[in-house]
Amino acid sequence: RPYSRIAMCGLSALGIAGLVYSFPDFAESFKDRRYHLASDSRAINRINVQTGKWLAQNTPANAVVGVNDAGAIRYFGHRFTIDLIGLNNAGIAFHKVGFKQAMGKIDWLAVFPGWFSGVDTFPPPGFGPRTIFGIPFHDYTICPWLPQTMIAILEKRPGAPAHPPGPSRPLVAEKLQSAKDRLERGLIEAAIQDLTLVLIIDPKNAEGFYYRGAAYLQHGQYKQAIPDLTQALRINPLFASAYEMRGAAMLAGSWYREGCLDLERACALGRCQGMEEYSEIGRRYGFW
Repeated sequence: RPYSRIAMCGLSALGIAGLVYSFPDFAESFKDRRYHLASDSRAINRINVQTGKWLAQNTPANAVVGVNDAGAIRYFGHRFTIDLIGLNNAGIAFHKVGFKQAMGKIDWLAVFPGWFSGVDTFPPPGFGPRTIFGIPFHDYTICPWLPQTMIAILEKRPGAPAHPPGPSRPLVAEKLQSAKDRLERGLIEAAIQDLTLVLIIDPKNAEGFYYRGAAYLQHGQYKQAIPDLTQALRINPLFASAYEMRGAAMLAGSWYREGCLDLERACALGRCQGMEEYSEIGRRYGFW
């Protein structure tokens, strides 16, 4: 019995020593989990919860919403929701219902645009953009995947093209093409004149604002470029090239946070050249 007591004391001592030795790792692990619980919750609130609340306030009560991340959007949206991945629909999950068939039942979309890569064109035909909700990549701690930092909300518009309608008047189309040609030849002031005429005739022409912003930026006038590019994005919040161009203009003006955020948005929509080109700036200021 004395030996068993000694053995028990020895095991207890080893156990206590093990706990003491592992406590720093345990404390660090607990700290990391607490941080991720808080930061992941903030990310979900800023993207998914806000999307759901927007849908609750801006869509009819009988709207059918298609998502690719069922959860908070459905809970806070209070709308009938179809998960296009199949999380709440066995027919989709087991491939008994096709993607196009499911889309035919949907009035609204609240989706990560990046998830549509290889599935279908985005925006899908007949849907027009309404708004977006996003978060900077360095604040998104749920997983290291940029396309999940932005949710786009789109409304079904029967018979409408995927993007806002292009110029309907011949003069607008002619001047828009003329401006593009002049930009390629470096005739910037002449291109700006053409684009200004386009916007007088068609003040909701997203392309007109985009190309005039690009012309200003090419001319070194980034302060004039930013308002035009911002207006293009108000008209079409899924205009990836406009995010990229505005990001470049912001960086030219030393607004690094805003510029990097715009480049992230462009990349989330499938246009990542800007992030690659300005990657050194992104790393220097701790964004990527």
